[in-house]
Amino acid sequence: MAVSAWVVRAHDVVGQAVVQALACLESGVRVVDAAIAGSGGCPYAPGASGHAATEDVVYMLQGSGMETDTDLVARGRAGFRPSQRRGRPGGKAERARGTA
Repeated sequence: MAVSAWVVRAHDVVGQAVVQALACLESGVRVVDAAIAGSGGCPYAPGASGHAATEDVVYMLQGSGMETDTDLVARGRAGFRPSQRRGRPGGKAERARGTA
């Protein structure tokens, strides 16, 4: 199976999910599975913060000059309520922008 047919789904166990996604994209993967506000978790790493946050992946892709056809501000707003319910901040990109 060609690498371009793979899908990467990175858990943000040590805060490196976006870096892992970028490395996979640079290796030929074309699809990144992410979660609004980084929701989720990892059964193998208790206390892990969740999956790669969609807004962080989009921020990274757009910052790298890649076309995403995604509204970053809308993604950040979509993650606001789930983040509040979990009592945890959303994606790093949105916190840096002050919109989360």
